[in-house]
Amino acid sequence: MQDGLRVNTHGRQQLHRISDDEMYRLVQIIREESGDKLTRPEFTDAMLHLFEDIAGFETLPISKRTKYVKLLWLRYQGACLGK
Repeated sequence: MQDGLRVNTHGRQQLHRISDDEMYRLVQIIREESGDKLTRPEFTDAMLHLFEDIAGFETLPISKRTKYVKLLWLRYQGACLGK
């Protein structure tokens, strides 16, 4: 396990999981680097760029990438409204 990320290298499929705490931290990183007024496309670009820096996530399947960006966007919006 590296950086809270589980990667199964023995099977053909890699398992990518992000805990609630890790999602919170990713949203905080985006807020610190880019602020609280990102549009959805800007947020998506910033998050995908951040995924490239997480070991194993550079190969994240499109379906999981889309799922995580959607979940993280909702958390980002909530964090920005609740500040």
